[in-house]
Amino acid sequence: MANLQKIKVLAKNRGTTINDLAKQLGMTPQAIHLMVRENSTKTDTLERIARMFEVPISIFFDETMDGGKIQNAGTENNQSSRDNNTGINMAEHDELIKLREEVKYLKKILSDKDERIADLKERIEELKK
Repeated sequence: MANLQKIKVLAKNRGTTINDLAKQLGMTPQAIHLMVRENSTKTDTLERIARMFEVPISIFFDETMDGGKIQNAGTENNQSSRDNNTGINMAEHDELIKLREEVKYLKKILSDKDERIADLKERIEELKK
């Protein structure tokens, strides 16, 4: 079963508003709210949302695979407790998303610094001549 409430959680964690999300998807904010409230949307819409947030589409589903059997993880009961199938609850998942974003940001900073160092080394060599 889908859990489209996670769209709002992802948006909030990323500092994205529903209006921004709607614009990026070519939808109205009302359509996003309706989709979340009714917990229903087209697969291609859900795939676009997953790509936009850089998460697997499976994140929007409460069912998890366990030895070939599908078991419902149940969102209400597992929001604050551990899901025995995945070993992670929603709060931990949200924290992982934040940490991934931070790592991505720090890698970008590191890359920029490496470029700056290379430029400065090149300039030093030019000045030595």
